[in-house]
Amino acid sequence: MVISSRFSRILLSSGRTLRAMVWDLDGTLINSFAMGLKNLEALMKSHGFVTTPEIIQRMLEAWGKSGSEVIAEGYGVDSYFAERVSDEWDTLSDSNSTQKFPLIRGAAKMVKFCYESEIENTLLTSRGQPHGNTILLQHDLARYFSFIVECGNSIYKKPHPKVLDLTLSYLKRSKNIDQEECLLVGDTITDIRSAIATGLGEAILVRTGPPQVLPEGFLSEKNILKSVADLELWFKKRTSK
Repeated sequence: MVISSRFSRILLSSGRTLRAMVWDLDGTLINSFAMGLKNLEALMKSHGFVTTPEIIQRMLEAWGKSGSEVIAEGYGVDSYFAERVSDEWDTLSDSNSTQKFPLIRGAAKMVKFCYESEIENTLLTSRGQPHGNTILLQHDLARYFSFIVECGNSIYKKPHPKVLDLTLSYLKRSKNIDQEECLLVGDTITDIRSAIATGLGEAILVRTGPPQVLPEGFLSEKNILKSVADLELWFKKRTSK
């Protein structure tokens, strides 16, 4: 990467210098949407459900929430059943090496760049414990993250503003980093709403997750990127000597 972080600052719209990243996992760092949907359809079929286009549309609208919420809202099932299937769904990515989700182009490069630039990497994922960390370990990326929050670590879920409480508390307590110095990168409307509700320094939406129609004026066009690979140019444009 061309940016020399030793002599540079990456400025956020909050007016503060970037000191911490809040990464989403699915659709942002790993290319899991198509395979994940296929796995879920197979699981639900084993439970006697047929996945219709209407169900897929409802799931797309809920995508970015916890797995159990996506299942409950998509299939119209009760929360107990949805939680059980969600756990089975998560486990598929751990128990079978053929289910290893590929990294999105540029993901490893950008995570490592932030780490080497002394920008804290944190993860906020809707995957249940310990599946988010397991996926990072599969790709040898876990060591670049100082803090990971998975579904179950907190009683709150995206897009509730308190879903980031654990992460922000850690950053403030351990690194003296304020929320205005944080950049969230996610692939869903739910991710961005979490950042906005919490008052983070800035948020970026990458278009490598499920197809979603953004509300008009939802986010600056400059902060809607094709993938994390485009963060390199975004950083360069925000760099101040």
